[in-house]
Parts: sequence; C-alpha cells; structure tokens
Amino acid sequence: TLIGTGAICASLDVAGTGLITVNAPDAGTLTADATPVCLTGGTATISATEGTAPTVPAGYEVAYVLTDGDSPNLDIVDVVLPPAAVASFDVTAEGNYIIHTLVFDPADGATILGETTGVGVATLIGTGAICASLDVAGTGLIVVESCGPANDECAGAEVLTQGATCSPTAGTLEAATTGGLTTCTGSTFDDDVWYAFVATANSAIVSVDASDDIDAVVEVFEGACGSLTQLADGCIDARR
Repeated sequence: TLIGTGAICASLDVAGTGLITVNAPDAGTLTADATPVCLTGGTATISATEGTAPTVPAGYEVAYVLTDGDSPNLDIVDVVLPPAAVASFDVTAEGNYIIHTLVFDPADGATILGETTGVGVATLIGTGAICASLDVAGTGLIVVESCGPANDECAGAEVLTQGATCSPTAGTLEAATTGGLTTCTGSTFDDDVWYAFVATANSAIVSVDASDDIDAVVEVFEGACGSLTQLADGCIDARR
C-alpha cells in the first residue's frame, strides 16, 4: 500500500515464492540382538534392534540392508523392504555381516536397488543424487559354522554336585576350543570343557565315560578362574 499510494519509492515482489520443505531423514542406530550366531541345519537368523530410532519424514520409508562385512565396499547381500521391514535376515554361510538402517524416499527406490554395495548407496546420498540416510557403520554380527558348548570356558563351568552315589552328567566336546592351559603329564590336548564342584568330603571320584574316539584327560584344579592351581596328582590320562 505504501508503494501503491506513492508514500514511498520502492518495489516488492508480492507473489514471491512458496516455502520449500527440506526433508532431513536420519537412519538412527542398531544394536545386534546376538553375536556370534551359529548355523543350525545350514541356516542362521541374524537380527538387530533399534538403538536410536530413525527420523522418518512424511512420505519416507525404512528399509534394512544386509552387507558383507568382509568386503571393502560393503557388498549388499540382502534387503528387507517395507511395508513389513524388520531388521532380521536368514543367512546360509559363516562370516562377518553388517545390518544397516536406510531411510529413503520411495521415489528413489529403483535407483537405490540398482546399487550393489553399501558404499554405492552412501555415495548417492553424499553427492545429493538422492535424499536419504544410511547408517553406514550399522551393527556387526558374526556367523560361525558351529558354537562350542556352554561350558567351553572356565567362566561357564557346569556345576556338579558331589554325592554318595554317581550322578551322570551328559556333555560334549563338539566345537569346543582349547582353554590355553599347559598340558599335563605329557598329554597333548586341544579341546576342553569345564566342570566345577564344591568338595563335601576329603576325597571325590570323577569318572569320564567317553566315546572310543576320545582320549579323555581329567585335570583337577582349585581356586577361581584366572588363578587356578592344579592339585597334586590332579591330572589323569585314562589311556596312558
């Protein structure tokens, strides 16, 4: 009005331009539900849970990307797309994997799916080719061929109860690892499992009923894990 009435000499672009909405997606973070995970029957399910929730602008969606953690460019192994996207994958090979969160505009879906590596997707985002957010670091998970028994290490020793009669306890050495102890009585051992008991008498009998292909050695210690002391005559190789 000031301009129109001649009160001032000026010019105003009355029409101007409409407001531009700037989307700011953020992928958040993930935490592995379990690692390592064992292959069972040739398959393992690996999954993750939100650590920091993603920021998902209106019209955007969330997908989860599984990459090969051993590949320098994060080769894409699998993608879980909406609407039922969950951070869970079934794999059939051991190795290192990474699960990433991706927040993206569905209009860019074909462009994203055209990439074969996580680095490729991150490059699209970094160059401004697409508006999206990828949690590049993701959460790492390890898949192994088989897992050792629960009592593979001293800290997980299975507790036995000393009694007046023998109470058999089943066990296995399958996938067990060595505890790194010095061999006893000249025996050479590679895999070991751990058991613990509180002595309620001055003597105790420990019997091992092993399969024919196992040379079972019993080694007895006292003390706590990390500061064990072998008892006198506490190492017996049944086949020596």
